[in-house]
Amino acid sequence: MKSTRAIFFIAGAVLGANAFAGDFAVSTDAFNYNGTVTRYATLADAQTQTNAIGSGVMQNRDGGIYQGKNSPTSYLGAGFENSDVLLTAWYYTTDPSHGAYSGWGNPNNTNDSFIQLYDDAGAFTTSSDAYWSAGFSTLNVSISGANAGAAASSRMWPGVNNGGQGGTFLSYNINYAVSGLAPTLDGMTGWMADSSSRGSLSGSFTGIFENTSASVPANNGFYVFDVNLFDSGSTYAEDNLGSLNGAFAPSFFAAPVPEPASMAVLGLGAVALLRRRKKS
Repeated sequence: MKSTRAIFFIAGAVLGANAFAGDFAVSTDAFNYNGTVTRYATLADAQTQTNAIGSGVMQNRDGGIYQGKNSPTSYLGAGFENSDVLLTAWYYTTDPSHGAYSGWGNPNNTNDSFIQLYDDAGAFTTSSDAYWSAGFSTLNVSISGANAGAAASSRMWPGVNNGGQGGTFLSYNINYAVSGLAPTLDGMTGWMADSSSRGSLSGSFTGIFENTSASVPANNGFYVFDVNLFDSGSTYAEDNLGSLNGAFAPSFFAAPVPEPASMAVLGLGAVALLRRRKKS
């Protein structure tokens, strides 16, 4: 009877911890992106991907992520606990005559393709989830959203553009895994957190963007985008740390424990043990 009670106590503790499953905090500029964009005249055509009227290529650029779900305020800051930011890392500066984070001297601060989703409060997020795997060395994140427009400073364009890139991310999905992490338990939050590893990020950013530019109406239309998030081993800011007029913040990754896989194993083990006890 004592063993059975112990099993239920352990399972109850794990389930209690699992109330936080899916929450996370990620801040990193240590990855790159590229991809393709296909343009359509109507939303219906974009949704079915028929009758394309143009296409473009997203060049290799540096990316930045600042995302969370129910994140402790100490991790991402007040007002950013549920943020959803994915954008080109245009803000690092090598020109000392201009202010920090103004982007001067940064080749990512150009019109040679660009993405920007800056939903700092997660107002347009429809679902988000994260979990640890591979013994807490990999953090997996999935986010979906819709109708993120001017309030999210939404922009997207492929290739060289003459401006007029504003609009609305009508729908989007962000999926990535960050491997090579070595988190430790944060006693203040109960989350596993890593602020010392760069991590290796791999994933995708896909969806439909509606360009509604008033300044360049020729750019208007519906753009189906397929962006790869990848790790080339370095970024512009990392390669120019000595000349940056503005600090390069270290990456940060955190999520609660336990991971779903551990819960499943524990649950199956408890059931098997109870069955053996019942038979005996």
